[in-house]
Amino acid sequence: MNFLSRIFGKQSQQQKEDTIFSSSPLEALGERQVLTDAPYVLPKDTQEISRLDFQHFLLRQAFQSNYLSPITQPKDILDVGAGTGRWADELAQAFPQAFVIGCDLVEQTTEKSFKQPNYRFVEADVLKGLPFRDRSFDFVHQRLLFLAIPAHAWPSELLELVRVARPGGWIELVESEIQARNAGPATQRMGQWIIEVSKRRGIDSSQVPHLGTYLKNAGLQNVVTRSVTVPMGQWGGRVGSMMAANINSAYQAMKPLITSQLGISPEAYEKNILLQHQEWEELHPASVFYAAYGQRPH
Repeated sequence: MNFLSRIFGKQSQQQKEDTIFSSSPLEALGERQVLTDAPYVLPKDTQEISRLDFQHFLLRQAFQSNYLSPITQPKDILDVGAGTGRWADELAQAFPQAFVIGCDLVEQTTEKSFKQPNYRFVEADVLKGLPFRDRSFDFVHQRLLFLAIPAHAWPSELLELVRVARPGGWIELVESEIQARNAGPATQRMGQWIIEVSKRRGIDSSQVPHLGTYLKNAGLQNVVTRSVTVPMGQWGGRVGSMMAANINSAYQAMKPLITSQLGISPEAYEKNILLQHQEWEELHPASVFYAAYGQRPH
């Protein structure tokens, strides 16, 4: 049985090609491109590609690894919300014997040369159901979809991850809080703006600290939760400077959405960003990332 047949089951070849190569609609919002049929808050364009790649390197540095689950020799790996495919590509390098699939609403990359031969992108919306047969993957990974999954959808979304995991396979989630710890007024204000535009799309990031409980509720065992505190600002050294750059880029990415929906002037938005930079060096805030992983029972 070849790789596609094993993962997609009895779909026709044409259905497989439609799944892999179809595209989601985009529209302009200010100078950015956003999805028209999804609750995702961030844009999908070339600028966001650069930010996502940079964010990948930041998280790899912060966690000192690309994954925490005790996987050994997985045969099939799935990355849900693959973004640019960097994480999936590095897993394909680390496990050359494995087939790695990255799925997302749209393939978000301009760089084709780094893709490994055992990596394949598949367009899919996990909120509408993944196009893979039951028990297909030894390792299912999902990272930073807290601004994409509506609050009511988390239980069913996690059950979908469990459905495609093999018995004994691992599922790992990595998400972040919006509000920083030890934050000043300007930083808290920006967090509230993001929370407000997210709520208008049904998204509630306050669920992030409870990922471990959600995995247990989805039927997983051997669940482990870990949090990593990442400094924001030059005071935090290399990781702190990387985090500051990543956050600033994310703020610019969300600027058209926040200013248009909340009635905030672009000037007031930029002023708030400048105030945050001062706060970061004075108050030493930090962002908290949560990783939770668990195993599907045999």
